Amino acid sequence: MVGEVLESRLKALEELSGLHLQIARYMLRVDGGAIFGADLVASAVLHRSLGLIRGFCGAIRDENYLCAAPLVRIQLDNLLRFYAFFLVENPHETALRVFEGEPLRKQADKNGKKMTDRYLVEKLSQELPWVKSVYDATSGFIHFSERHMFCSQGDIDDAGHSVSLHVSGKDIGIPDSARLEAVAAMIEITKQVLRHVYGWAHTKDVTSLATGGSPASPPIAQPRPRQPGAMW
Repeated sequence: MVGEVLESRLKALEELSGLHLQIARYMLRVDGGAIFGADLVASAVLHRSLGLIRGFCGAIRDENYLCAAPLVRIQLDNLLRFYAFFLVENPHETALRVFEGEPLRKQADKNGKKMTDRYLVEKLSQELPWVKSVYDATSGFIHFSERHMFCSQGDIDDAGHSVSLHVSGKDIGIPDSARLEAVAAMIEITKQVLRHVYGWAHTKDVTSLATGGSPASPPIAQPRPRQPGAMW
C-alpha cells in the first residue's frame, strides 16, 4: 500500500484529468468548431495522456514501479511530439502527414533539422532544462537495461560472495522516495502537455477573433470562408 504523502500526490495528478477535458472542449468549440490538422494531434495527445495517468496511478498503487516508470517516459514522448508542431512552418500539413503514417523523425522543422527524439529533447531543454535528464533517466526503463536488473536484486553480503535475487509481480526494494520522484515527474510533464495544448487552443481562438480568419491552412472539417494567418 502507498503512503499518505504518495497517495496525496497521486490524487493531485489525477485531478489534472479534468483539465484535459476542459481544454479539449475549449479547443473544439472555438473558431466555430472548425477542425484543423493540429486538432487531430492535440486530441490524440490529450486522450493518450489521460490513459497514461490512469495506468500510472494504478501501477504505483499496485506496487508495480517497473510498469509505472516507463509511462513517465511515454508521457514525455507526448510532450515532445506535440512540441514538435511548434517548430515547423505548417503544423497542420505536418499533422496530416503524421496521420497518413509518416513519422515525425523523418520530417524537418522550419530550420531543416530532422525532428528526431534527441533533437526534440535538445530543443525543448532550452526552455525546460529538466527534460534531458528525465528523458535519459526514464529511457532506461523502456528497453531492458541495468535498471531492471537492479530492481530484481536483493542483498549482497559484505564479502561480495553471494547475492539474493527475487522474481515477483510486486516491487522489491523500491523506496517511496523513488515513487514520489516518478509521480513528481509525471505531474510536471503532464502540466507541460496541458500548457502546450492550451497554447494551441488559445492561439486558434485569438487568431480567429482578431483576424476573422483561421490559424493556418483550411480546416479539414466544418469549412467556411476564412483568411490565412499564423498558427502559433
